[in-house]
Amino acid sequence: PTPTNNTNIQTSSDVAVYGIEFKAKQSDISVERINLEVSVYNAGYENPSTLINKITVREGSTILTTIPVNSSTFSKSSSTSNSYYVQITGISTKVARDTTKTITISFDTNSIDTSRTVTVGVFGSQGIRTVDGRGISSYNALTDVRTHTFNKPGNSNLLVKADATTIY
Repeated sequence: PTPTNNTNIQTSSDVAVYGIEFKAKQSDISVERINLEVSVYNAGYENPSTLINKITVREGSTILTTIPVNSSTFSKSSSTSNSYYVQITGISTKVARDTTKTITISFDTNSIDTSRTVTVGVFGSQGIRTVDGRGISSYNALTDVRTHTFNKPGNSNLLVKADATTIY
């Protein structure tokens, strides 16, 4: 589901970067954990904390969890030198049987001076943990990856002209 790839992000607040749709088929499920893989490129790969300062997980307009980001939030992937991952816990949202819910992950970013290309996906073969109505955990992977380009916000110019008209 949305969000789709975006090659021209010029805002630094609450930018939707990844979405996952959950459908409960045989029983209610609870979405518990998502391992998110993030790569940030700026003339070389860097720790995502150089760009991201907060991760928010929502179901619709409801905030499920928020993670403040610092230099130790992300762990470097041992499978590739270009990516990092973060385990997002505390989601605990219930998807009732025969219904669908979409969870959206968004970033708040630091001020930047040059563009950054960000790739976001689910990390590993067990990157998503759900629990069914009987308490049985299920671990899943997704291969969908989203790519976004975060640009330095531009300046706007406002031209104000004086008019001889008097308004009463």
